[in-house]
Amino acid sequence: MKRKIIFIVAALAVCAGGLGVWRLNEQRVKALKIESEVLRNLSEEQVVMVLQNQQLVEPGKTFSVVQSEETRKVFLKGLREYLALAAAARYEGLTDDPSIRRILAYRRESILFSLYQNKLDNDIGRFFEVPKDQVDSFLADPANNSDFEADMRAIREIQRRAAVSTGNPLSAPSAAEGEAKVRNREAWAKTKIISAMAQGDAAFIDQPAVQLRLKIAEAGVLATNFLNKYWAAKVRPTDGEINDYLALHPEYDVSVKRGIAQKVLDRVKAGEDFDALAKEFSEDRTTKSKGGLYENVEPGFLWNEVQAAALSLENGKTAPELIETKDGFHIVRLVSKIIRKGADGGNVPVISVRHILIQRRFEEPGSPKPEIPPPFLTPREIAESAIRILKRQALVDQIVAAQPISLPEDFPYEITDELRNGGFRIEKRIDSNTEADEVSK
Repeated sequence: MKRKIIFIVAALAVCAGGLGVWRLNEQRVKALKIESEVLRNLSEEQVVMVLQNQQLVEPGKTFSVVQSEETRKVFLKGLREYLALAAAARYEGLTDDPSIRRILAYRRESILFSLYQNKLDNDIGRFFEVPKDQVDSFLADPANNSDFEADMRAIREIQRRAAVSTGNPLSAPSAAEGEAKVRNREAWAKTKIISAMAQGDAAFIDQPAVQLRLKIAEAGVLATNFLNKYWAAKVRPTDGEINDYLALHPEYDVSVKRGIAQKVLDRVKAGEDFDALAKEFSEDRTTKSKGGLYENVEPGFLWNEVQAAALSLENGKTAPELIETKDGFHIVRLVSKIIRKGADGGNVPVISVRHILIQRRFEEPGSPKPEIPPPFLTPREIAESAIRILKRQALVDQIVAAQPISLPEDFPYEITDELRNGGFRIEKRIDSNTEADEVSK
């Protein structure tokens, strides 16, 4: 009996050991499969190949990448980060998520649609349009309709997760209805039809450039969803971090803006030219270039407080104190006031005023496009933005260190006049402003 027990125990131990080895082998196989799907290395030649492929359909975007050594290095830095995040996403099993799998598939189809549409256009020398009866027939298939609804649900689910993670749950969109849904369905059907044509064209689909574009597009989707997954825990600023930031940046105290407004008012009262001061200091971009002039406006157009102050003045006079509204601090001068008969027969005051607005908000610092005026943000919004940038970069740097990616330091690229001018494209294009296209980017 004793020997029998020993034998059973030994047999169980062998089985347990065998199960452990099997599980270990399964994990190794899984790791090897994931690694085979990870894009870790791109040569100089491959980077150029990918951009030349992109140039076929997005010459303007390609030029913005290759136009200088600085823009090329910014592109390579972003690409390295995307590929590292995508690798981490694969190892964390994001590709097992049904919604993400659908987004990945649709992103792949969108790339193929764009490239193959371009090929078809060039083949026939004009815009290739999928026949309407083919689109109608495709959408009449219940299986395709079901597929469309599943794709849209996946898109909204990804959008919902991103909205919740970033702290804006109300920004998650609802399902398209009516004409918007009709347009979405047609654009989706054309994407499916043309991408299927691309996949059936072996000479096209087997091109190394096309395969690399698809892998990089997938990496973009995975990288975005990886960041969304960790946004709330590792990127979204806390109230304590926001308060600490504002304590270290007293220049974003609203009292600073009030002080500026008071100094401008004092200069107006001292007799300086109102028009010139408005052009120099006003933060109302609508009227700044016009010396702060709002001309012949009826009640309800201006801020209530500004209108009330203007109506209390005589022509040519300036309100002696700053006028405060939800938007900031106003210096108000009445230019003229007339009375007109309204639609109901009553008297309606019509006024022209000059005003200088110093906002409670501040221009966003570090705007990347100096030719575009930066938006005005509240102190809290500025703090949140600055903290998000720092925390996001810290998370990305951590992932890049753990998931090394090999890319060239720079690469040569021929910039032709055609590329510099945006390239040649057949004018008519399918409207891509659809729910599906927006999310698959």
